[in-house]
Amino acid sequence: MEHYLKKADLNAKKTAATFNVSVNAIEVSLKYVSDKVRSLIGKPLSVIEQAQDISTIETGLDEFRKVVASGVPSYGYFLSGIEPYLPKPKYNPKFSLADCTKEISRIGVFAHYAKYVLTQECDQDKLAHLLSLVSSLNGSKYDREVLKLFFNGEFSESDTGKYFKIGEQIEQLQQWLQNQNPYNA
Repeated sequence: MEHYLKKADLNAKKTAATFNVSVNAIEVSLKYVSDKVRSLIGKPLSVIEQAQDISTIETGLDEFRKVVASGVPSYGYFLSGIEPYLPKPKYNPKFSLADCTKEISRIGVFAHYAKYVLTQECDQDKLAHLLSLVSSLNGSKYDREVLKLFFNGEFSESDTGKYFKIGEQIEQLQQWLQNQNPYNA
């Protein structure tokens, strides 16, 4: 499929020649894949095509994105990957923007502010160092392990379910790291 789509310019004959198979074999494969894709995205696309209002279109788009797992934010403003944590859009006339200040500030972190924080407030060499620790075997095994625990949320909640602020999580990270040193006992 990749060869057919990218290198053979959607030409079954070229694809068949490349893999030394019959054109019919390529066409059967294309039909099979096409049917599989259609079974996955057919319903959401039908909802979108037959929609009479914006709400129905948004519902169809949400279903389509779930099926294809695109990871592309439906709103176009936020970092990829946060959609599963956002509620379905629902207008409520009782709220003004002033009522939503806390929510605006929190969601703003996932819009423009993340770029600012990562590019302007972080030392790029230190950030690169941390990324190396979590993506390779460089550095101390304890440093790698504690960062993986931290990014997986290991230090985010107490035993009672209370969610810790980020500073408290970093304190726990440091404590875990200290506990790994046999000379601290």
